[in-house]
Amino acid sequence: MFKRKIYDRMVSWKEEEKRSVLIIEGAGGVGKTSTVEEFGKNEYGSYICIDLSKKSRSMEGMLLDCQSDPMGLFL
Repeated sequence: MFKRKIYDRMVSWKEEEKRSVLIIEGAGGVGKTSTVEEFGKNEYGSYICIDLSKKSRSMEGMLLDCQSDPMGLFL
């Protein structure tokens, strides 16, 4: 995969001491999901990918259940 500018921006975001949520928006089919998955694999020991564009009823229920306990999502 060729290097994307967004990847470098994501690395900068990761290195920020006080960082906020990172939201990646853009047209379909430009490589957002692939870049995020590559970033997760390369920059972290483990990661969870939640793709809300592929929402199912079971995922929706799981996310609603975890509203009051966000750490439960990761467990």
